Amino acid sequence: MSGMAVAFFLYAYSAFVVRDVLTVAVLPLFWLVLFTLACRWFLTHPYRVLVLSVVSVAVWFLAMLA
Repeated sequence: MSGMAVAFFLYAYSAFVVRDVLTVAVLPLFWLVLFTLACRWFLTHPYRVLVLSVVSVAVWFLAMLA
């Protein structure tokens, strides 16, 4: 879950710095969906949450390159 917190700060900071529709509207909603999924998986599949946080940071990185 700490990886999802780190991803939150990346997503939130990019919404302030990069002003376009992708970073202001789409990426925070995408993070919220991933966070909801991580909360559901936390007790039953904890290793999936680790992979999910890595995927979240990778998607953020790819969105910043685009």
